[in-house]
Amino acid sequence: GFANCSRVCFVPTTKFNPIKGGVATSLTQLPSLFIIHGNNISKIKGRGIVVQGSNGILSENIISNTEGAGIQLTADLGNQISGPGAFNILLKNNRLQSVATNAEYLRDIDSGFGGISLVASRKDSEGRTILISAPLIQHIRIEGARSSVENAGSVALQISSAENIEVKSLLIGNSGLVRNLSSGSLSGSQAEGSVLLTRCQDIDL
Repeated sequence: GFANCSRVCFVPTTKFNPIKGGVATSLTQLPSLFIIHGNNISKIKGRGIVVQGSNGILSENIISNTEGAGIQLTADLGNQISGPGAFNILLKNNRLQSVATNAEYLRDIDSGFGGISLVASRKDSEGRTILISAPLIQHIRIEGARSSVENAGSVALQISSAENIEVKSLLIGNSGLVRNLSSGSLSGSQAEGSVLLTRCQDIDL
C-alpha cells in the first residue's frame, strides 16, 4: 500500500458531534489524514483492516480469508467511554471474500463480527464486551461499483454506535446467517439478514 496525505480530506467541513454527557478524547491515539489503497490481505487469523482514526480513505483493497471482520471501523475504548472513534472515512471499491469465518468471533456480537463492521464497544466491570449506545463512529461512506462482501461467515454489514452512515453501493453475496449468539447485548438472538443495525441513527442504505 501507500500513503498520500495531501489529497485525502474529502469532506473538509464535517465536524465530530460531541456526545451528550461529555466525551474524553485522546488526540494522540487518533491518526488523521490517511489512505489505505491497493492492498491484498489474505489468510489472517484476526481482522483484515482495523481503523480508529479520522479523515481517511480505504480503497481498492482485496481482503479474503480472515477469521474476524474484513474491515472494522471502531473506537477501542477499553474500560471507559471515549471518542471520537472512526470518523469521516470513505470506503470505496473494497472487495471482501470469505471474511468473518471463525465461530469464536461470532459468539460475541458486540466485538464486531460482520464482513464490514462499524462497532464501538467497551468492557464492563465483569470483563464482558458491550456495545456503546453513543454514536462514536460518524460520517462513514461506502461507495463504488466494485464494493462487495461475498461468502462472509456472518452478516455482510454490521453497524452500531454510529450515525451519519451512507451506503451508496455495496454488492452482498451469500452472506447473512449467524446463530447461537452466546454473549453481548443480543444474546440468544439470531441475525439472519445481510445487514445488522443496532444502536445507530441517520443511516442511509
